[in-house]
Amino acid sequence: MTTLSRRTTLAWLAAAATAIPAVPAVARSEGATAPAVARSEGATAPAGLNPQIAWPDIELPVNAALGYGTDPDLMNPIAPWPLRLSAENREAINILGNLVLPPDESGPGAGDVDIAAFVDEWISSPYEAQAGDRRKVLNGLAWLDAQSLEATGKPFAKADAATHARIVDALMLDPVPEFLVEPAGFFGRLRGLIVGGYYTLPEGKAAIGFQGNTPMKDYPGPSDEAVEHLKGLLKHLNLPYPA
Repeated sequence: MTTLSRRTTLAWLAAAATAIPAVPAVARSEGATAPAVARSEGATAPAGLNPQIAWPDIELPVNAALGYGTDPDLMNPIAPWPLRLSAENREAINILGNLVLPPDESGPGAGDVDIAAFVDEWISSPYEAQAGDRRKVLNGLAWLDAQSLEATGKPFAKADAATHARIVDALMLDPVPEFLVEPAGFFGRLRGLIVGGYYTLPEGKAAIGFQGNTPMKDYPGPSDEAVEHLKGLLKHLNLPYPA
């Protein structure tokens, strides 16, 4: 897996900032209202998960880093904020990335392109829109580690694939058991970040056949169908077709 520079991930962040709001997910900021999550008081705890492990709700220090402002120096770009995720956190997110968008014939998995680098840049940035995501993701990763340590004695990133799958499957339950409401909300938002980030990369665009602003070597002219359509419109307007 390629190690990405901060310059690359900052460009990735800028590109994805327009895509992320279009991805259905839970609330992105502290004051936003999250979609209702189905609760089932009598639901049985999924095998391998301990309902006594509470949502961490870690209080995070205020991110006092400055953003780019209105006039960034594009000739001498800098990364004005520190990254928040540990190496183990990023490993866990890349594992989740490959569970959300696994590698297949259309391209590499989200974890294979280091989606964690994007998530790290996203939650570390000092803007209001990312504040809720920062708290949600860091608390969610702590919860994953607590459940994995309880079940296997290892943090989530170091646990086996069966443990990863079991925990993620539990976060997809419908209805959601009461003790999984917060973790399921975390995973829903993380899925949105993974999908939004992945499909702004060349690998993601290639997977869906998106070409974007691809330069043409020459212009073959309009198709026959387009010409006939134009002629019909001009005739309706009593205008001649240009020679």
